[in-house]
Amino acid sequence: MRSTNGTVAKALCAIVGGLLLALGGAIWSGFGVGVARAHIILGVFFAIVLSAIAVALAARRQAAFGYTLLLFVIVMTVFGVAHPAIFPGPYHWIVRVVHVLIGATAGTVGYRFAARLDVGVRRDAPSRRRTASWVDGD
Repeated sequence: MRSTNGTVAKALCAIVGGLLLALGGAIWSGFGVGVARAHIILGVFFAIVLSAIAVALAARRQAAFGYTLLLFVIVMTVFGVAHPAIFPGPYHWIVRVVHVLIGATAGTVGYRFAARLDVGVRRDAPSRRRTASWVDGD
C-alpha cells in the first residue's frame, strides 16, 4: 500500500488552485465582485496547504524543497495582501498579471513537490534495514 499523503496534497493543490484561478478570473472580469472574500479565504487555506507540504518535505529530509516551497508561500502571501495597493490606476493590470503568475507558480511548485511525498514510500515491502552483524551472529 502506498502513502496517500502526496495524493491528498496534490488533490488539494489542484482543487483549491483551480478554484482560486476561477474566482480570480471572475473578480478580474467584473462578474465576481462579491466573491473577493471567498478568494481571500481560499488563498489563506492554499498558503496553509502549501506550508503543510513544505513541513512534510522537511520531515522527510528534503529540506531544500521544503524551504523553497516556504519561500513561495511567503512571497505569495505578501504579494496577495499588498497587491491591491500597488500601482493603483491604469497600470494595475500589470500587478494583477504578476499576482496570477505568482499564484499559479506556487500552485505548480506545490503540486510537483507534493508528488515527492509519495516517492519511495511502499508499506507492503519488507524492511531492508540491516542490523549490526554481531546481532545476527554473522
